[in-house]
Amino acid sequence: MCMEPKPRTPQKKVTVIGLGGSGGMIVHYISEQANKYNETFNLLYADWDEENLYESTVETINIAGQSNINLDVLRNSDLIIVVAGLGGLFTSFATPMVLAYAERLDIPIKLIVSTPASFEGKRRRNRAAKSLELIQEIISDYKVFETDKLINMLDNKTSVKDVFKVMNETIYQQIRRLLNNYEH
Repeated sequence: MCMEPKPRTPQKKVTVIGLGGSGGMIVHYISEQANKYNETFNLLYADWDEENLYESTVETINIAGQSNINLDVLRNSDLIIVVAGLGGLFTSFATPMVLAYAERLDIPIKLIVSTPASFEGKRRRNRAAKSLELIQEIISDYKVFETDKLINMLDNKTSVKDVFKVMNETIYQQIRRLLNNYEH
């Protein structure tokens, strides 16, 4: 199931920014894979959970209670890839905001999001749907991974933890495909 990546270093500065808990899990997974396969990524993690930010192994942006958030770290990128698990309060707020900021910088943006599973509740699913509506007003090219579809594809004995591991790998491979297409 896992493609063995070939070692590579992007020619252009590509920034992958993970938003919220799920986005943080993804950029930390990418960091582990990049170290394993000698790849270079500019990885950022943005959240308002100070404990998660403190434990992060990649560069962080604290968005706790700030009305004027400094995202200038994105300014020097040639491509920005935003990854997030929609549905949480933070990602519902931050994803459209980060996309709007990047668009003003006139930097190409790619977005990869996952939607909440049914078991995560109606409130999170509704929040994700509203966030997608806002996102569609900003950009039209993005990839959505539906957690429920992934769960249905896996063995019914697969744990929730393993579902999210598969999601991390799936999104990592999608980012690699984006980079390969971008560099050629």
